[in-house]
Amino acid sequence: MACLLFTLTASANTSMAIGLWDDDIVSGVARTEYRPDLGTSKNPLFLRYDQAGDEGCKFNSVDALSGCPGRAGLPLNQNGQEVWQGNIHWNAACGGDAQRIDDTWKGCKTYDQSNFRQIGEATDNYWLIIANNDPAFDQCNSGMPGTSLPIVDLASNEPGLFQFHVEKYQVEKQTYRHRFHLAINSRDHDFFCSRLDDYQSSLPFLSVGAQNKAGNSGPVGNIDLWSDYDLHDKISFVYEVEDFLPYSCLEETRQTCNDAYAGSHAGVFMIAEWEGTIRMLFVELWRSEYFAHPVYGPASGKWNWPIDTSVFFPGAEIATLPIGHPAVDDCMLNLEPYTELEVSSRKYFNLNASDLYNCAEELALFSDEIPYGRTDLDGVHWFAESYGTDGLLQVLIDRVNIGTEYVNLALEEKLQSKKPYRKFRQRMQGLDILND
Repeated sequence: MACLLFTLTASANTSMAIGLWDDDIVSGVARTEYRPDLGTSKNPLFLRYDQAGDEGCKFNSVDALSGCPGRAGLPLNQNGQEVWQGNIHWNAACGGDAQRIDDTWKGCKTYDQSNFRQIGEATDNYWLIIANNDPAFDQCNSGMPGTSLPIVDLASNEPGLFQFHVEKYQVEKQTYRHRFHLAINSRDHDFFCSRLDDYQSSLPFLSVGAQNKAGNSGPVGNIDLWSDYDLHDKISFVYEVEDFLPYSCLEETRQTCNDAYAGSHAGVFMIAEWEGTIRMLFVELWRSEYFAHPVYGPASGKWNWPIDTSVFFPGAEIATLPIGHPAVDDCMLNLEPYTELEVSSRKYFNLNASDLYNCAEELALFSDEIPYGRTDLDGVHWFAESYGTDGLLQVLIDRVNIGTEYVNLALEEKLQSKKPYRKFRQRMQGLDILND
């Protein structure tokens, strides 16, 4: 069938300019999504509630894990809950100023600071950093959703829940590349919230990637149901879990943190859109503790995101594919998970975005079938997420390409530079930090 349809590869829903703006991370320029003052009293958020859902969000609050965050002034929904209540909004008025402003509260529109972060000189092209700490719509965070807390330089040993570093290394004479180091370090974060005068657990999420209309000038690739020769759905990269300490709940946080759900997962999430809905597909390459339990399998849900200026507005359907789970193995993706036995070793991954989305469709994780032909792949992002008030997950991403499959791991090993960013375990134990 692929040969028969060879001439029909240019679909109406696919842009002509396709590709990653910074193959191999040569530039390494990265920044958060929003302008530096957004979400502060100087420039409050604009939350839009003019979508198709009952409360004005993309999805009805009873159908979304997120509820309809920030939405004020409405009676309880059919489930007997506040319409704003969900996994990203826990407290009325987002735990802040209860002054009503249009359809929301001032506490959901303004935060103490923006937490804007930029590495290098970002213009139209940059890698997009997301640092979101759920409940993201909450004043226990210093910043707005998407830039919830400061992002500290991982190489500086400065404490912080979100830690990120762009490492420059030499490949050969006059040739340099970069690799990304990102960490969620719950050991370096105080979960006490002064506004609540109590501890509040959270679900921190950190990612870096390329996104159409947010650093990438067009789609990064495409997905295709008709052919198996399309280079634009091939995603290759080097991946390493540099350090890992299992997640758990500190004793003082057990009123808000449940050990049964402590754990971490990491990998890649991709973004495509069809039938007027954004579809996010999370491919979990690493799973630990709760996320590695057999009961945690492929899943889907609806996510409302009413931030008008965000590239992810108004929300998305979200699906997860835990690599190594029997249901996902049935898709014959030829992928193996990154395991705890492989911590501190580098591993190549070659992903086929079309096969992954097709697997999600076979498992009925999206409400609408993927359209025939080529569909824009608008984003590809590498993420880490955890639950628990104690623990550490640190990952490395290198040699990112779309359209090329790397197979020579031995050559890559020769190009490795020293890795002075893997010493959290020693620092936490009070030992000296020394380079390799």
